[in-house]
Amino acid sequence: MLTVDTASAGIQMARQAKSLFPIKWEENLDRPLNELRSELNIQPVTTGLWSWYTRPLLQEAISASQALGSALMFRQENFDGSKTRKI
Repeated sequence: MLTVDTASAGIQMARQAKSLFPIKWEENLDRPLNELRSELNIQPVTTGLWSWYTRPLLQEAISASQALGSALMFRQENFDGSKTRKI
C-alpha cells in the first residue's frame, strides 16, 4: 500500500531530479545507467517495498541485464584504436 510518507518521498525525489522530458533517450541508450542518474540527479530507491533492489525476482532481472550488457561490450577499432562501444 502506498503511504503518505512514500508519496511524499517520491515527490521530493522528483523535485530534486532534472526534467526527463527534453532528454533524447535514443542518444543515451548506450550510456551507463549510473552515469545518467548522476547527470539527471536521480537517486535510485534501494530499500523498501517499492525498490527494485529488495525484490528477488527484480534483482535477478537486474543482474541478468547487467551481465548481458557486459557480455555485449566489445572494442571497435577506429582510426586511433581507442573507441569502445556497446551493442
